[in-house]
Amino acid sequence: MKYKDNNFLKFQDRQRDGIESPYTSKSDRQLRREHEYRLSIFYSKYLLNKVEKEWWSCLNTNDKQQIERSYYSQENMLQREDRMNMWSNFEWFDTWEEWFNHILTDYKPDMVKYRESKLKKLGI
Repeated sequence: MKYKDNNFLKFQDRQRDGIESPYTSKSDRQLRREHEYRLSIFYSKYLLNKVEKEWWSCLNTNDKQQIERSYYSQENMLQREDRMNMWSNFEWFDTWEEWFNHILTDYKPDMVKYRESKLKKLGI
């Protein structure tokens, strides 16, 4: 190096000491954005033509994560042949239609945001 870059040298010292690592240095914002991205991929893969985009976007993040976990447990239970002997923390259903009806009735979006997004879609 022709000149000393103090910031780079400090970064190297922190890396050497184990304080800074590419795996542990994610901020809360980065983690939140990764979760949001994962949930949007989940929606586009499994729920796209089943539930409304406005309904999904007006749910809070905790409800979205619960729906995602419920989906994967439902998928797992439907694949198992001995599912009558299994126990689970999630409700499971015999068909996917029952599961979709369940999530639509149990998880409610923020009605103010939902109404606004529906009106915006209509152009009002």
